Amino acid sequence: MSEFFTIKLKKLAIKDNRETLTKAEVNIFSFISTDDVELPLLNDLYSLKTTEEQVKVIKAIAQDLLSSRQIHKFEHISDNQDLIFGDTGLALYTSNKIPESFNLMLVVMEDDTDIRSYGKMIDSILDDKEFNILVDLIAASSGNLVIKQIIQYLIGGISQCMSDKKNDQIDVFMTSLNKHFDYPKLFHNGVGVSGVCGNIAVDYGVYGIIYKDKEVNEIIQDKT
Repeated sequence: MSEFFTIKLKKLAIKDNRETLTKAEVNIFSFISTDDVELPLLNDLYSLKTTEEQVKVIKAIAQDLLSSRQIHKFEHISDNQDLIFGDTGLALYTSNKIPESFNLMLVVMEDDTDIRSYGKMIDSILDDKEFNILVDLIAASSGNLVIKQIIQYLIGGISQCMSDKKNDQIDVFMTSLNKHFDYPKLFHNGVGVSGVCGNIAVDYGVYGIIYKDKEVNEIIQDKT
């Protein structure tokens, strides 16, 4: 038996582009974490006793979140404009394993920063002195809360990096889904889901499939 899983962004509606009189350049940052990445690291975290060791594990968890990032740049975006990603949507995440749970975060910014500079800028968040403040809070937390605290920190760090460069945050979208509650039939659609500030609305889809390897071979043979 084989599995396939994907998360797709179908539409993103922007109310206020944060530009006064002109159209905006908009960047969408997506971050996705799944239980497959988190659980081994969280188990390590709770088995450690020293702060130094905990810092390393927490940074590893944060780095896994950052490494999942995708950045999509769109130009000439007006107020009250819908970004529609074709008939099948824009794949934010794909895997050959269906996760038991995942966290999805979208950070939407108005900015004209060269997209090539984002990697170093985002990674530098983990070198900030304030990051170590998380350690005392996280060490006694439950697994899901650990991830949420790290996500909140990353949002703040990304937003601060952007604002330092005179860019404006349009909105942030966050959701956490569990297979047993939210996609037990391996299918879930979010339609018009509001961002944190109500300035964006997101349509997204979650799709999974379990199939026999024989079925795939039969399809391949039919096409050859």
